[in-house]
Amino acid sequence: MFLFVVYALAVWYFAIRYRRRIGAFVAVTIGLFGLLFVMYMHTRLNDWMGGVINLQVLRGLLYPYTAVVVGIGYYVACLPRIEPDGACASCGYSLAGLPGDEVDCCPECGIELGHRVREAPTPTCEHRTLATWKAATRARQAAARARAARPQVTIAAH
Repeated sequence: MFLFVVYALAVWYFAIRYRRRIGAFVAVTIGLFGLLFVMYMHTRLNDWMGGVINLQVLRGLLYPYTAVVVGIGYYVACLPRIEPDGACASCGYSLAGLPGDEVDCCPECGIELGHRVREAPTPTCEHRTLATWKAATRARQAAARARAARPQVTIAAH
């Protein structure tokens, strides 16, 4: 049973590693054919043994297992690749901070980049951790308590 977990993790690893590329879809499809082959061999094993080995439970578990592995694999393969601004599209190496105004090729993988102007990566959102979230929540709560503690000023109508 441990091999089924390793198999699913291997399929998902290649789907994540090569997402939005043909390699991810090929890896998940190969994973699907591998599971179909296991199902076929289980059926043939039953025929070869004359019905002595007939594990209906295994066959019943293989169908949903295949659906989960392949479904999650294709979902992950469709996820977008996150490449920061100013990074090589091939290897992801950050081109920010290199001397000169333009980059001809990536110093990490050597792929020709054309004449792109380098820009520093711009964060799309603030990096949050549980500690910073708790600190921000405490600060908002303290500000709300301070606003509530202030005396209310009413303006009398003339």
